[in-house]
Amino acid sequence: MKIFLETKFISQSAYQYLIDAWPQYKMTFTEEEDCEIIIGMFANNPQSYFDQFKKLRWIILISSGYNHLDFSYLKKRGIRVTNAKGVYDIQIAEDVVAKMLYFNKNMHVYDNHRKKHLWKHEGTHFELYKQEALILGAGSIGQDIAKRLKAFDMKIIGYKRTHEPLPFFDEVVTDLKTLSKYYKTCDYLIIALPLNQYTESMIDASVLNQLKSSTLIVNIGRGEIIDQDALIKALNLEKIRGAALDVTVPEPLPKNHKLWDAKHIYISPHNSSASPKVQERRLNMVIELLKRDLGHKEIFNVVLQGSE
Repeated sequence: MKIFLETKFISQSAYQYLIDAWPQYKMTFTEEEDCEIIIGMFANNPQSYFDQFKKLRWIILISSGYNHLDFSYLKKRGIRVTNAKGVYDIQIAEDVVAKMLYFNKNMHVYDNHRKKHLWKHEGTHFELYKQEALILGAGSIGQDIAKRLKAFDMKIIGYKRTHEPLPFFDEVVTDLKTLSKYYKTCDYLIIALPLNQYTESMIDASVLNQLKSSTLIVNIGRGEIIDQDALIKALNLEKIRGAALDVTVPEPLPKNHKLWDAKHIYISPHNSSASPKVQERRLNMVIELLKRDLGHKEIFNVVLQGSE
């Protein structure tokens, strides 16, 4: 059985452990038509890219997101798709907390003071303690965020489309009417949703107008989930406290884009998942999936069921 290993995000040297551990599979770094499994992100590949793999039965994504794939095409071919759910939870949760504290503790202000060699106290007006966080997307990433924020004695509200009791959440809501209630009360709005037909432009002008002027937005989901023009307007009119964005539209964000100059904004280049452990976690996931495939055991992280 042959596997193609994409090397855009995992180097050939990093893959070597996988190659050595699984002699049962023939692994290649070239796109060969008889590959049955392909591993990578495949973020910028058109549908026609997958035509070359005549025997393809399984795409193992090393990304959590999968909205870049044409599921109707893959479904017709009976190709299974699994994503990297769970691989990025820890580092993204830490990133969210860092962004919240960045704003709360005036870190950007003090860094500017440092550049000027200026010793000057600034007022601190916000804490995490006893505040309310609304986490849109109570999946594995949202749950890891909630776990860390609960250590600050925060009230945690989660949103997901299907109801289930979850640890670290005070309440999990599934309907938009209840969600609207928490838009009006939350101190922190954290977006950890996947991009799909239900979430695109979910945070539009009507939602932004419901938020308190002291609400801070953190988006580590997808840029398209927020109406970016509406967000810029809300920031410049100071209708909200600020926004920390790891994702934007487009990416990379052009140098002359007006989002850079919006008031009270922090932008990072879609790297909230960065970690010294990320390669290890990706490969451990792949190893476990291949182990289950060989043993004909249940496969996890399935986002599209194949014909098997």
